[in-house]
Amino acid sequence: MISAIVIDIEGTTSPTSSVRESLYGYTRQHLEQWLENNVGGDADQVIAETRSLVGQPDAGPAQVAEILGGWLDSDVKAGPLKAAQGLICAEGFRGGVLHGEFSDDVPAALVAWHDAGIGLHVYSSGSVRNQRDWFTYARSGNLASLISGWFDLTNAGAKRDS
Repeated sequence: MISAIVIDIEGTTSPTSSVRESLYGYTRQHLEQWLENNVGGDADQVIAETRSLVGQPDAGPAQVAEILGGWLDSDVKAGPLKAAQGLICAEGFRGGVLHGEFSDDVPAALVAWHDAGIGLHVYSSGSVRNQRDWFTYARSGNLASLISGWFDLTNAGAKRDS
């Protein structure tokens, strides 16, 4: 008997294009301004981690935005990028600009599995915050309540790590 299912988002429950165009595009559009506006707050950890990863201890917000933008374009799964993306996109989800897009059969399958007592868990390189928002603000309605656990780079590591 199946007791749990772990699902991914991009290319699994949701079309790759919806993630790459919506989330990545929104992040790219707002990244530099978000970093500048949030120095002294949420951006500090993103900036510090990015500086450390690239060995540039004096990189300012504009340089960090350029680095993160390059990682975004190359689909690098880096913690500071995913953290920034989650915080930036949260504004878009709450403002009604972004919505979780799911393949047509996914919401019904999630409900059926949940109703059958199967624990549903999401593992994605996108931050837990981004995952929750994707499911909460789904075009098909709130699906987050169906999910029992959320896993990302921070709490579970990279997908290619054992």
